[in-house]
Amino acid sequence: MRSSAWTALTASLWDRTIWPAISIASGEAAPILDAIAAVAAAARRHGKAGGIITSEPVFLRHAKAHGMGIFCIGSELHMLKLACRGIIQQVEELQR
Repeated sequence: MRSSAWTALTASLWDRTIWPAISIASGEAAPILDAIAAVAAAARRHGKAGGIITSEPVFLRHAKAHGMGIFCIGSELHMLKLACRGIIQQVEELQR
């Protein structure tokens, strides 16, 4: 049985308010897709390279389709999130 401290820790780490998910299928991403296109167009107008930091494949493809050429897939927060998942998984395996 898990302790209440463990439950609170995992809830705080994975709470959607900390790392909110965007539903691509529901259309929630439409404003982001519009912003990507607008930033890419502004970069072109000013003769600058445009880029994006995201781990979302839909956003990466959209950015490339609109002429962006600099891509950072994920961020330090994304790497931290993956590391936390790994640690939680190890602790859960120890509790079995």
